[in-house]
Amino acid sequence: AYLSGTWASARAGAEATRFGRKTVLLGSIATMGAGVAITLAGNVVVVLIGLVSATAGFFGAHAIASGWVGAAAGDGKAQASSAA
Repeated sequence: AYLSGTWASARAGAEATRFGRKTVLLGSIATMGAGVAITLAGNVVVVLIGLVSATAGFFGAHAIASGWVGAAAGDGKAQASSAA
């Protein structure tokens, strides 16, 4: 699951330049939510698919949000990202 998150964070950064941060952030959050919902299934394989999807969505959203805080901060970029 962690490998999907690694891929998703890099992909989210690339897609943010193409579609915008907000669109990618909302898409990542939706992916994470869908993945969490899928984990409620009774089949172990389906639960694992949900776990991979939730992880990818979380890592994508985290990458965009962390980058956005630094970009939005005027002064004290390091402090802004550590407080977020």
